[in-house]
Amino acid sequence: VVEHADFGRMEIPAGAYEIEQPEPINPGLFGTRFMRGWERSIEFGFNGSSGNSDRIGMNAGLRLFGEDDTYRARFRGQYFFAKQRDVTQTEKAKTTNNGFVDYRHDFLIFGESPVYLWGNVRYDYDEFQDFQNRFTGQAGAGYEIFNNDTIVWLWNLGAGVNYQGGQVDDVIGEFVTGMDFAWNIMEGQALKADTYYYADFQRWSDYRILSNLYYEISLGWVTGLALNAGLKNEYRNEVLPPVPPNVRNENNNL
Repeated sequence: VVEHADFGRMEIPAGAYEIEQPEPINPGLFGTRFMRGWERSIEFGFNGSSGNSDRIGMNAGLRLFGEDDTYRARFRGQYFFAKQRDVTQTEKAKTTNNGFVDYRHDFLIFGESPVYLWGNVRYDYDEFQDFQNRFTGQAGAGYEIFNNDTIVWLWNLGAGVNYQGGQVDDVIGEFVTGMDFAWNIMEGQALKADTYYYADFQRWSDYRILSNLYYEISLGWVTGLALNAGLKNEYRNEVLPPVPPNVRNENNNL
């Protein structure tokens, strides 16, 4: 019922008008509700150099992120490949051939509490590492140090299992702790980082540290297009020679 000084009393029957709910920013895959509202990005990068040695490399990646009041979910996958030839060689030799897929799920089951439960599964492949294939899974509890529209800072603690296949063929239990950080610097710019420490339950001196850094800037003149730069680094204090203890991958993608 609307009372107007000039038009008098107006009555609008209930249900006469149907208000359409807005579609989420990212609709579900293939018209379904699967991953509806999730952020999705596909990345590709290429680089090369020439001089005393010739090098060519490429990388590709996929990132997914979704959340609501009950969960946070993140999927990451990336592959790196490179070949190099120096002045003494006639053909390029592979120098990099590695990749990973990683899925993380946070269970926000305690209402407004900053405490949550989490689980993570990951597969790593690296032709030039002593493990070559590695499957890991962890679970534990986490705490939201900050969580607002600008900054998300999480601390996690848990335990898991690490299976390695290759020159090293072993199954170990691991203690894990680490942090995730995300900063929405301004509209169209974001910085994300995470670092995790994993220690062998049987040999605490045997550990590894896995870190990622990611910066993205949106190209405003093309909807959905962005430039990003990333760094992935893993340090292991116990490796089989001649494998280096520190492995780093860098990428600049579109």
